[in-house]
Amino acid sequence: MNRQTFRASPSVRAFLEWAGPLPWARPKDLQQGALPPAGMHGGLAVAPRHPLAGLQVRLDIPSSKFVPRGISKAVPFSELPLHYLWRAPNMVYGDIAEAGRYLGMLRDQLQQATACNDWNWAQNVCFDLLLWGGERNRERGARPEIQAMAACLCQYLRSCDALIRLDTADLAADGSLAGVPHFSSMWVKVYALMSGSPIYDSRVAGAIATLVETWRIQSRATHLPLPVELTFPSVANRQDRTVQRRYPGAQDPGRLRYGALTTASRWAGATVRLGWLIQELLRGDRDWRVAHCVEAALFMAGYDTAGIDPVARAPARPRRAKGSQAGTGAALGVV
Repeated sequence: MNRQTFRASPSVRAFLEWAGPLPWARPKDLQQGALPPAGMHGGLAVAPRHPLAGLQVRLDIPSSKFVPRGISKAVPFSELPLHYLWRAPNMVYGDIAEAGRYLGMLRDQLQQATACNDWNWAQNVCFDLLLWGGERNRERGARPEIQAMAACLCQYLRSCDALIRLDTADLAADGSLAGVPHFSSMWVKVYALMSGSPIYDSRVAGAIATLVETWRIQSRATHLPLPVELTFPSVANRQDRTVQRRYPGAQDPGRLRYGALTTASRWAGATVRLGWLIQELLRGDRDWRVAHCVEAALFMAGYDTAGIDPVARAPARPRRAKGSQAGTGAALGVV
């Protein structure tokens, strides 16, 4: 499966017809840093009320160190980037404009460091990214793996870029992508900076799977098998970030479990397919800042998938462990 066969899929075409385009205007204010703090309107032009753009999302995000004062409001999908908030260390607001500037800087640095084979520089950029992303345990996961690569890091990133880049990626028939050894909620951020792929974390995974099921329900297609092209597995064990949280009877797209042998290839494939889908929703707009506005919308919608197209009697919120963080180490921003 390549980009052309994905685009030609009847299921993909049907989903796009249902969703309507998402032609957000190029966010000039992201480049200029003129967007107001999250929660204030203005600065980002959005599409007319196409079905997906106008889909209501209820945000109910409690206060945490990443989301000061929390967020509680209902907004259409197209306005979610205006409410994006992830105040990581070294950030003043944590809104979409500030995230865009910061991650855009890291993006340029990582690509330059890799191109000139400066592995120390590349390593430091990756560590800054992990800090921004809400890394919870420095002794496990991406950080020690990056440290162990040392002088091989740049070559590793170049080889992964050749596989993951959206223009050239070639997936197996089951939608997976072999050849990328490491995949996690932290590694996916590194690949996003390097290759322009989306940050497929627990929030984004839950949101896109729920949108696909919303289309299936409204199109009366739930009796059909879940199409491979639009199968987006959830990440780890967050039940509130699964399609079943919103639609208990939905077909299960599966889960990406840490340590499982097939997790890396399935995660890589889902990441690429989501990138292709976002490009199709934008009708060929290749501005990466616009694509990541869609990604930011998914990130916000996926905090708890019960809030997507909410009904009068939405599922009760699950009890959260004392001291848990709103972001769960899987932040998304605009790169």
